[in-house]
Amino acid sequence: MRRFNHWTPRYLRDRLIEMVYRKRHPDYPWLTPQAIHFLKSYLKRSDKGLEFGSGRSTFWFARRVSSLISVEHDVEWHRKVSKKLTEKKIVNVTYRFFHEKEKAQEVKTSGYVAVAHDLPENSLDFVLVDGIFREHCTLESVPLLQPGGVLIIDNV
Repeated sequence: MRRFNHWTPRYLRDRLIEMVYRKRHPDYPWLTPQAIHFLKSYLKRSDKGLEFGSGRSTFWFARRVSSLISVEHDVEWHRKVSKKLTEKKIVNVTYRFFHEKEKAQEVKTSGYVAVAHDLPENSLDFVLVDGIFREHCTLESVPLLQPGGVLIIDNV
């Protein structure tokens, strides 16, 4: 049976505020408003980035940077995002797909995480970790960031 003990008045208020924010900003990534505000002022058109987990953030970053590598593990979601990238004629995104299950024992052989191995150290301005295997993606991504680069880890 599902419990709703966390549904305090403050929780409900915060969820309502978030719902209104998402409705008013349908093209923004599912990051906190503070993170979005920071990234809007931080990102430059010449920046290069990597994101683990695709979606709204893929399109948002693509409009702001020179290139983005996006990695996805869910086949249906990958199809939807791929279709949208084609429809919107977005060409600065390299969209990679690796069918992975969310089990820890598969991380060592994961092509999803290994995307980071294909990139040179200090080559990225930002990395967003918002997909599976977050701990491993994070650890593999740190050396890829240029000095002053930003690591964004969602939902931690």
